[in-house]
Amino acid sequence: MPTAKRLPSGTWRVRVYVGKKDGKTITQSFTGPSKKDAERKAATFLAISKHNELTFGEAAEKYIEAKANVLSPNTVRTYRLHRTRLSSLDDVRLSRLDSEKAQRAVDQLSRSLAPKTVASTYGFLTAVLSMFEPAAVLRVTLPERQKKETPIPTDEEVDLMIREAPSEDLRLAIQLAAFGSLRSGEACALSRDMVFDNHIRISRTYAMDERHDWVIKQSAKTSAGNRSVPLPSPLMDSIRASMHEDGRIIKYTPSSLHDAFRRLTKRLKLYPYKFHSLRHYFASMLHAQGVPDKVIAKLGGWEDVSTLQRIYQHATADKLEEAGQILNDLFADRVSS
Repeated sequence: MPTAKRLPSGTWRVRVYVGKKDGKTITQSFTGPSKKDAERKAATFLAISKHNELTFGEAAEKYIEAKANVLSPNTVRTYRLHRTRLSSLDDVRLSRLDSEKAQRAVDQLSRSLAPKTVASTYGFLTAVLSMFEPAAVLRVTLPERQKKETPIPTDEEVDLMIREAPSEDLRLAIQLAAFGSLRSGEACALSRDMVFDNHIRISRTYAMDERHDWVIKQSAKTSAGNRSVPLPSPLMDSIRASMHEDGRIIKYTPSSLHDAFRRLTKRLKLYPYKFHSLRHYFASMLHAQGVPDKVIAKLGGWEDVSTLQRIYQHATADKLEEAGQILNDLFADRVSS
């Protein structure tokens, strides 16, 4: 059994010899917070590899079990959903799982799922193979993703939502998302100890566990999600004035908040925006004012700027109208008749 070595980061890693392919040595790495943990993972892998008769269904279960303690409940739930979607491969031995079988599974998924979902499920498949059959190489064609522009509320629509919100909790939730870029889980988990003089500190969120119950997670969705968010003084005053007796600011779960927001947009005869669209609005407004992308990403809790640039910099309809008027004022007199 190979011995684990300590890495500069403080974690432990052990490499296990798997075999050779095209003359190159193939190893599998296992890391853990302690030497014992890393070596235990390697020993489990070696025990499984000796039999080499593991089916994909069995491997998928073991993969989820191995990851369960280090992933959020919501991520584990998503992995189990991927596992269910790939049930057609349950009885296929890993040693016999080739590109043809994987392609058939992908084609079957593509009949009922969006390309993005298919790609995510296929990513789970390859992750399982990487852990238990690292020498396997699959060549699969995934469905092409269609570019879809996400509508963003206008200034007038956001103001209308705030003005017509049927409760103070919903009004505050909309303002926290539109003016502070809080996710629904972050807004619902906000409490008295996270409120300061001129900012709030995001350090908790709601997440759905494997039983589909909403639970408080003692950290944000991502490491970048743990952040300080400056807010306008009137909004800070509203937050302090609206605290419930238990210290909570908004008495919603993410599900009930989404439902309330959907009912509001329907009553106001607006486009059926998702609550998450308010985060798009936040990013677009700051981008239009020339705020650097890195600053927007830090304020909004995005892990990298590329995600921000790809998703959140759509121009809103009212800004497009303003740009059209500017173009007209600049160039109308210079057009030849």
